[in-house]
Amino acid sequence: MLISHAFESDGREAHCYTEVRETEDLPTVLQFWMGHMARDLLRLGVYFRAAALMCQIPGGARYRPIAHDDVDDDLPNEDEDPRRWVRRADRDTAFNVLAECLRRLGAAGVMKQVPGGKDYEQIELSAEWKEYLDRRAKNKHGLLNVIAQCLDELIVGPGMAEIDDKPQATWWQQWWARM
Repeated sequence: MLISHAFESDGREAHCYTEVRETEDLPTVLQFWMGHMARDLLRLGVYFRAAALMCQIPGGARYRPIAHDDVDDDLPNEDEDPRRWVRRADRDTAFNVLAECLRRLGAAGVMKQVPGGKDYEQIELSAEWKEYLDRRAKNKHGLLNVIAQCLDELIVGPGMAEIDDKPQATWWQQWWARM
């Protein structure tokens, strides 16, 4: 089975196949694949920046996401999911939560590598956040899950927004938008 990526080019549908023989408009397909790869390479750079930080944290290289549900008593319920907590927090709070998690895991020095982290001065977390982190610390990968979400919010998300939201789109962004 051939894999096809469909996109619109000059008002008509075009397809990019993984086999040259099936390609109808080779110059257009070459531009499509270059644009596709350019975005993916930039995206990998953003991801690797966050992943490299994660690997410097004790246990980070063996990090495992914790599934949340309301059925298994051994797993925290969905209200404890870091996405629910960190995503609704402002940037300063996410910085403070990340710094506290790193401190608890003995990796406070990693904070200097987070964008904006060199000038960061930790502010006391609210009692609600401290209690949340205390609960997360009871699970083997609990604090690492919070750190991963903080890195997504502070590095990956903004990095992808920067890649995709330029005042004037690059040629490869124009191609990506057509898909």
